Amino acid sequence: MTPEEIYDMLPLSERTLLKRYKGYPFRIANDRGEPCAWYIYEDDKPIAVVHYYKGRKLVLHRIKEVV
Repeated sequence: MTPEEIYDMLPLSERTLLKRYKGYPFRIANDRGEPCAWYIYEDDKPIAVVHYYKGRKLVLHRIKEVV
């Protein structure tokens, strides 16, 4: 799945995301110390981050791999 497809699958509300985050076909976790930043993982490497602001889905950023 591409990060854009994943972004479209995610709910608009962070509260709904908290209820469903273990049921997605990809790994998503809030484990990097930022309160509203949800990292999307592929093969244990973060590929994108989705930010929620005031409980609403705001934006997705791709994470570029540095070689």
